[in-house]
Amino acid sequence: MINGRQRMLLAVSFPPGARPVAPLLIILYRSLRFLLECAVRGDAVVVVKYLHSFQETHNLMTYVIAEPCINTKDTACVDACPVDCIHPKKDDPKHAAEPLLYIDPVECIDCGACVPVCPVSAIFALDDLPEKWNEYTAKNAAYFGR
Repeated sequence: MINGRQRMLLAVSFPPGARPVAPLLIILYRSLRFLLECAVRGDAVVVVKYLHSFQETHNLMTYVIAEPCINTKDTACVDACPVDCIHPKKDDPKHAAEPLLYIDPVECIDCGACVPVCPVSAIFALDDLPEKWNEYTAKNAAYFGR
């Protein structure tokens, strides 16, 4: 929910070189039309994230978790994330070994829901990341092998 309205996300991915067939295009058209009608009525906030290709976006960071998270790993941000892009989860074996949580730069939809719930103010939009913590951009991406 954003400002009392539902948030809807439609994500479609095709393997490299694949061409969508006509029935799939019809389904996509109807889904997009429905989402736009909801947005116009004010029933929903529509979030659209288009990734051109893996090569163009694999280093793209939207939000970065920085130093204040080290040894805190409060999972309020994990619970607030609508697309499950913050890892490792509490039940993940990596959770105990990792010093902080990380945001998957490909899965993150840039909604910012995690920022206000972080009790140690460790999450920053890339543009707002303090210079002293620039290294955490690479650390976040490296966790996901990007």
